[in-house]
Amino acid sequence: MKKLIFGIGIFGVGIIATCLSYTESYFPLYPEIDTVLPPNFTQNFHTITPGMKVNDVDSLLGQPIHVYQRDVSVALREDLNQVFQQSPGVVQSCWQYGSDGASPVWDFAWLSYNVCFDSADQVIETGVAIYHD
Repeated sequence: MKKLIFGIGIFGVGIIATCLSYTESYFPLYPEIDTVLPPNFTQNFHTITPGMKVNDVDSLLGQPIHVYQRDVSVALREDLNQVFQQSPGVVQSCWQYGSDGASPVWDFAWLSYNVCFDSADQVIETGVAIYHD
């Protein structure tokens, strides 16, 4: 029994060491380890549904970290650029929640939670992207 517990412990340490040995690794035991989010954000994100108004999203999630507009010529993150290209004329803006830098110890991958709106300021889609930068 002691050998089994010792073996499981060594295996666990090995997995953690492997995750920590690569910069910007995705940490499956706690995916948001290096993601800066508003308080209580993750519990509320999954309640966002298509058709909700901007004010509803704002009251549930708070202010986004970034707001991307279709008509603004700025360098968009690749995932948001794909959203705008896949739905020409439909997606007018996307709110991004999440940024890099929450972990004081190591540099892990971080998550970006996105809520996209149409011209009537209604949610048309949500998504989560993983960044290894």
